[in-house]
Amino acid sequence: MKGLVVTAGHALELREIGDPRIGPYEALVRIRACGICGTTDRELIKGTQPYHAAYPCLLGHEAVGQVVETGTRVRSFRAGDWVTRPVGIWPGESRDGLASAWGGFATLGVVRDRVAMQADGDASLAGDYTALRQNRIAAPFYLQALGENFGIGNLGRQDPYPADYFTVTNPAYTSAPTNTA
Repeated sequence: MKGLVVTAGHALELREIGDPRIGPYEALVRIRACGICGTTDRELIKGTQPYHAAYPCLLGHEAVGQVVETGTRVRSFRAGDWVTRPVGIWPGESRDGLASAWGGFATLGVVRDRVAMQADGDASLAGDYTALRQNRIAAPFYLQALGENFGIGNLGRQDPYPADYFTVTNPAYTSAPTNTA
């Protein structure tokens, strides 16, 4: 897959990297769009983000996409569902020599089914910042670049509203999304 990487020298590079492999409580997501966060992403690019020191890293935490495959224990997501906050590399993990800066600027990402995990006795993601933001979108719709001005973090709401983020199409996604409504 392709992903947008912030190098150790704080340059942006579009790279070919391995696809994520899903576990039993994970769903594979084709990322359709990712917004640029006015603080975190900019700070990561500049190298001034105080909580992140690992470079190179896969950029983007304001992503939205569609589930294409689910693990054997997933119950909260189905193929075709639109979801918020899929990650190319889970925070705190690394892959292909890259650290995680969430990785929403990638072809594929992963969401974890924290609800199913908790129901099965694993509460490790109960308060997890990323997992709490990985939700199905109430009304299926897709984003087109620049004209839509919705904050990705607001997409789980019934009434999305313009935010301080701007939305751009994913540079790794090259064909137009299909309207499933």
